[in-house]
Amino acid sequence: MYKKYYIAEVGINHEGNLDNAIEYCKKAKESGADAVKFQWVNADRAYEKDTESYQVFKGSYLSFEEMSIINSQCNKLNIDFFATPGDIETLYELAKINNKIVKISSGLSTHRYLIREASKLFQNLIISTGTLYLDEIIDLNNFLKSLNCDYSLLKCTSEYPSEDNNINLDAILYLREKLNINIGYSCHSKDILPSIIASSMGVEIIEKHFSLDTNRPGFDHAISINFEKT
Repeated sequence: MYKKYYIAEVGINHEGNLDNAIEYCKKAKESGADAVKFQWVNADRAYEKDTESYQVFKGSYLSFEEMSIINSQCNKLNIDFFATPGDIETLYELAKINNKIVKISSGLSTHRYLIREASKLFQNLIISTGTLYLDEIIDLNNFLKSLNCDYSLLKCTSEYPSEDNNINLDAILYLREKLNINIGYSCHSKDILPSIIASSMGVEIIEKHFSLDTNRPGFDHAISINFEKT
């Protein structure tokens, strides 16, 4: 996709507030990011009620109209906007807002129907592999090749936050050689050192959670890098 492509992972740190979301986009641009990425999850479709995940995503949901406004603001700021949909219906809605890029989460990386639909709707697919075994990553790569679409896979450790001894950046080199594609990196550590190392290894896409206040409780603030340190 790009020589170096830095994604500021807003996720749900906007806490469901449109003004906060727009401010995150401005700060991401100021920090030098190429893109902002949101998590767009309809809790009623994605989670069981009365679970912690349901409460968190219910409280951070942005409407279709609000997401459209954010996309327009990003166009004015000259920074890419995209999101991770929580289900197939949200995927279709997202394509109506912006069909350039879509991010598929590790949790949906085995959802073949969703990925096939995404390949029809979006120009570029970015998919995290944090919950997959090696044979599943190989199968996913072969499936994506069969779709004849533009895609990128991200090495990811699905631990929040990721401990240093679980990050295993060597897997980037192994997967690059095994799959013969450039592997990106989605970073869930509390600092940026793994991202810096991954960049020095030739990784083209770096995705990093960021927050305007990492001391705020809940959401993804605790696993993010503070804006002032970017």
